Amino acid sequence: MSVKHIHEFDRSGPMVVLDDTPPATFESVFDERPLDQLSDDELCDKVAGFASQIASLTARWLVMLVELDRRGTWANQGTVSCAHWLSWRTGLSVRTAQEHLRIGYALQDLPLISEAFAAGRLTYSKVRALTRVATAQREKQLLN
Repeated sequence: MSVKHIHEFDRSGPMVVLDDTPPATFESVFDERPLDQLSDDELCDKVAGFASQIASLTARWLVMLVELDRRGTWANQGTVSCAHWLSWRTGLSVRTAQEHLRIGYALQDLPLISEAFAAGRLTYSKVRALTRVATAQREKQLLN
């Protein structure tokens, strides 16, 4: 069964539901209405909303990626590093995979940036840049 809906976000990331029935108050992320049926306001809201959801999902994915690396799960599949495993399994370049791991590990020491990213308030691009210069002491200043 494929993922049909992503429900409320919390600190652990989005809650993924594997059914076809969204709760009454939830609008599906995968709205399949033809785009020409959306008003300009609906289209703007969906584009902005999806960007936030993508950021939140990316934050959760990076947490999972770090855990996968910590467990060494990638080694059981004959690859030489987690980045190589990620490249093999997802098609990312090894360099991009290494960068994802760098960011994931950096976020562990940056709780405010991590929280904003997980909530969808920061994009991956911003987080990538921030993790190059942020320290636990400076992150609050950088977020302002």
